[in-house]
Amino acid sequence: MENVKTPGYTACNRLFDAQTHWVRALESYFSPDDFRIEINACIQALRNVTFALQADKSLIPNFEQWYEGSEEWQSKMRADEIMKWSVNARNKIVKAKDLELHSKLRASLVGSYLDSEIPIFQSDYSPQISSNVILAEFRKKGISADYMKHAQLRIERRWVIKDFPKTEFLKLLSHCWIFLSRILQDLPNASPHLSLERDWDLPPCMLDNDEFRSCWIKVSTGQVSILNSRTVDLSSEHSRKQKVESAKRYGLDTLLSFKNTGNELYDRAKYFFEIAKKMLKTDKHHVFIVFLFTRNKEVAILELQPEERSDKYRMWHKIASEVKLKKAYSIICISEAWTATIPIDQPFQHAAEVPNRGEALKLIAASEDGAGIRFVAPFTRSGKEIIIHETQEEYSLDSVNVIAPVLAAWKEMAETRKIGD
Repeated sequence: MENVKTPGYTACNRLFDAQTHWVRALESYFSPDDFRIEINACIQALRNVTFALQADKSLIPNFEQWYEGSEEWQSKMRADEIMKWSVNARNKIVKAKDLELHSKLRASLVGSYLDSEIPIFQSDYSPQISSNVILAEFRKKGISADYMKHAQLRIERRWVIKDFPKTEFLKLLSHCWIFLSRILQDLPNASPHLSLERDWDLPPCMLDNDEFRSCWIKVSTGQVSILNSRTVDLSSEHSRKQKVESAKRYGLDTLLSFKNTGNELYDRAKYFFEIAKKMLKTDKHHVFIVFLFTRNKEVAILELQPEERSDKYRMWHKIASEVKLKKAYSIICISEAWTATIPIDQPFQHAAEVPNRGEALKLIAASEDGAGIRFVAPFTRSGKEIIIHETQEEYSLDSVNVIAPVLAAWKEMAETRKIGD
């Protein structure tokens, strides 16, 4: 066990105490009293991180310059609105009373991939409010029937406070946790074991808690939406056997090896698209599959089964959530798709609704640095054969709206990395 005299040892423990209380608060989200108990404990544990550091000041070289200097950590905390709030919140909890929390209901009518096009309705939370009442509110806003037809209603409960009414409360505490972890990362004279034993980025259990607090309902049926998906575990013995069998079934041993042109995203996209075309010709269909690539050389595979158009809006929000959870820096998505020319006067018409629609195998590849690629290979059916036509390649995703939730996730991750700078 690390010696308690090691600089930062106690502060590190207090930080992860705060994580424990944060997770318990999430688990108690719909129990106001339990939620109050855990957030109070979380806020106090977060404040105790800096108290513990100050108690270790004699063990930290040049502590005053490192922590209390005009451009150092104490000044950065005072300049950060959320960190400044957390100090006052802790003092209020300890010396006066509980924070004044407000329970809000936030409803989104998700019929687009773009956040700017998604109508939002927010009110005080009430267990008696129904989805029909919420939909009536949206209809008052003049939302078109065409938009409503293919949308899903996302109902989310949110705890907020007066000082930050637009930010969900646990996200405020996540911000504080990240900020304090940055301080401990920068700690002089700390034991090297501290950085090796701890995950200094925001732990997955503290990421993307929105789904836990949300219920999705299909507007067309009024039924709760269930998104069919599965994660492929490449490390299992079953997966290894399947890999061997797939190589034989699709003739992957004849596929040229992964080419390296210096453009990693393009090379990967080209390689996986060639595999996808072989699978399409053999199986006569291709599943909707997403590959998530991480910095530690891991690949996560997600297979999704959207049953209708509204599922696809929710599905891409799920993909964005997985990007954050896995900390993926690039993705490749491959699926079949309908193709058609949509009349200008029919903006809500989908290719699947056009009688003379075509079919295509599509790939979308994107990375957090802004690079994007799209491949489209139209195909036709001749008896039992699949005839794949020439692939069209595009090197921009500006017109590909489906990727918007993932781009928003990367933007949020980039902003998170700036906390404490």
